[in-house]
Amino acid sequence: MKPLSFPVFYAAAVFALLCTGPSMAGAATVPRAKTAPVETTKIWPGVPPGESAPPVPEKISRDKEGRVTNITNVWQPTLEFHPAPAAGNTGAVVLVCPGGAYFGLAYAHEGALVAEYFNSIGVNAAVLKYRVPRRPPPAVFGEIALKDAQRALSFLRSRAADWKFDPNRVGIMGFSAGGHLAAITSVANKRAYPDADEADKLSCRPDFTVLIYPAYMTAQGLHSNGNGTPRKPAPRGVEEVLTPRTTPGPGTPPAICFHSGNDGYTSEGSLLYYRALRKLGIPAELHIYATGGHGWGFKKNTALSDSVRATLAAWLKHNGWLAPRAATVRTGSPRG
Repeated sequence: MKPLSFPVFYAAAVFALLCTGPSMAGAATVPRAKTAPVETTKIWPGVPPGESAPPVPEKISRDKEGRVTNITNVWQPTLEFHPAPAAGNTGAVVLVCPGGAYFGLAYAHEGALVAEYFNSIGVNAAVLKYRVPRRPPPAVFGEIALKDAQRALSFLRSRAADWKFDPNRVGIMGFSAGGHLAAITSVANKRAYPDADEADKLSCRPDFTVLIYPAYMTAQGLHSNGNGTPRKPAPRGVEEVLTPRTTPGPGTPPAICFHSGNDGYTSEGSLLYYRALRKLGIPAELHIYATGGHGWGFKKNTALSDSVRATLAAWLKHNGWLAPRAATVRTGSPRG
C-alpha cells in the first residue's frame, strides 16, 4: 500500500475511504501465522513503588468463550509479551496500553486483539496491565500508571535480546485513558520513580507513539470532567489547551493519532497534540473520522477499525519502524 499523501481525513475523505474499504481491510485481515507462546511477567522486582499490600483481590471479567474482557483492582502490573512469527518478525515492538477510564482495563478489543494485529504484520506486542483504579486526589491524575508505563518500557528494552526485538524500535500505543497514558509517557522528561534495578538504566521513553481516541488531553476537559465520563467540547469562546503533562517538547517522539469527530471525549486533544508536534518539527500524522464515537478499539470486521489497522501499518512502514535503524538520541530524552 502506498503511503498516504495527506495527514488528516476530512469527512468526505473518510466517507470515500470507508466505502472503498476492501483493499484497505485486506491489509488488516492477513491470516495469523503460528507464533511462540505468550509470556506474562511482572515488571517490578518487588512491591511496586507507592504500594504496601494488595487492597482488594484483582477482578477479571470474561466473555462466554472465557476470554478476558476487563480487568480492575490491579495491584501488581504485568507485561503480556506476544512475539511476532519468527519468519516475518520485523524486530519492532509496541507497548499496548488498554483504556478503561483509569478504573479498569478493556483487555480484549484494546489489548489482546491489538497484539494479534501487530503479530499479523510482523510486529511484537507487549500488553501492559497497569495499576487501576486511579488513586483519589490529592494523587496526581495518572501518575501511578505513568510509573508502570515508564518501567514497562525500560523493562522491555532489558529483555530485547531474550525476546528478539530491536531496543531502538520500541513504540507505545494507547486507547482512551491508555491514550492519555501513552501521551504523558511520551512527553515526560524524567522518570517518575527512583531506579528499581539495572533495567532502569535503559530509556523509559518510546521511539514512536500511537494515540487512539485519547481522553483527558486538554486542561478544560480534565478539570471540568475528569471523572471518566464523556463530555462535550469546550463551550463557545473557551479555548481548548493541552495540559502541561500532555504538551509535547523537543524530545517527544513522532506520533500518529486517530479520533472520531463525534467522540464524547473531544477530538481536540488529538488535534492539539498533532499541532504541537508539527510546531516542534517532529513528524506527526492525524486522522479524524467524521463518525465512530468512542471505544471502538480493534474490534474485528468493522469498517473503521479495518481502516485504522491498514493506515497504521502503512505509517509504520513509511516511517521506517519496520526495518532496522540506528539508536535515536533526542534532546530531553529521559535516561533509562
